[in-house]
Amino acid sequence: MKEKGFDAPSPHEAEITYGQMGREAAIPAATADVECKYATNYFGIRYGVEVAYQKAAIEEHFQELEAIAAAHRVTLEKAKAVLDE
Repeated sequence: MKEKGFDAPSPHEAEITYGQMGREAAIPAATADVECKYATNYFGIRYGVEVAYQKAAIEEHFQELEAIAAAHRVTLEKAKAVLDE
């Protein structure tokens, strides 16, 4: 963004910065933001980091999640039995 003449604290906060500008200034800033994010693979990197965090959370809480899934299966089985009556 700086190379394109814009000052944003971070890629994540860029939209806050140009969101506070008037329309005429915000459009070029938003365009530069998206161009920079594509050029640096921001979206791919952010996706990869988010996936890693989610996998870690699932692994850490696997037993709790499995218990919830089991409870849902029981509820679904009961609902099916009621509907089949």
